[in-house]
Amino acid sequence: MDRLRELAATFFYLGEFPVASGTVASLGACALYLLAALRLNGWGLSVAAGAAGAAFAILGIAIGHWGQVYFKQRDPRQFVLDEAAGQLIALVGVTPLLMALPRWKVALAAFVFFRVFDVIKPFPAGRAERLNAGWGIVLDDVAAGLYAAAATHLWFHCVA
Repeated sequence: MDRLRELAATFFYLGEFPVASGTVASLGACALYLLAALRLNGWGLSVAAGAAGAAFAILGIAIGHWGQVYFKQRDPRQFVLDEAAGQLIALVGVTPLLMALPRWKVALAAFVFFRVFDVIKPFPAGRAERLNAGWGIVLDDVAAGLYAAAATHLWFHCVA
């Protein structure tokens, strides 16, 4: 059972990457999104990204305490399922403009915005990080994903 939890928590062992494991996991989530885009488009892709992000977040909350004990840290570097969840939430494109753009452009913008918001942790993300167990591990990344989704939409609707 620990092997399955480790596989999930490390997002298929991307969390074992020696440097910037959260960034590597975010890139892995973008790759998963782009693979899904080969089969899905429009609302189907948006729903799939949102559903996967929500499922990863729920799983991360559920195994968060286990991860803290297993990796012997409050917010383990190897535990990157939360980054994958937040990144997929950032990739939810619910407007016709975003759904009409090349997927790689949306993925790149959402990746950059998610990494920025994950690092700076604007309110309430920073406060969410102080919650116990899986809640603290995951909710700051969910908040960063929501901020990144909004920023991605604003970028393409107002700037680009």
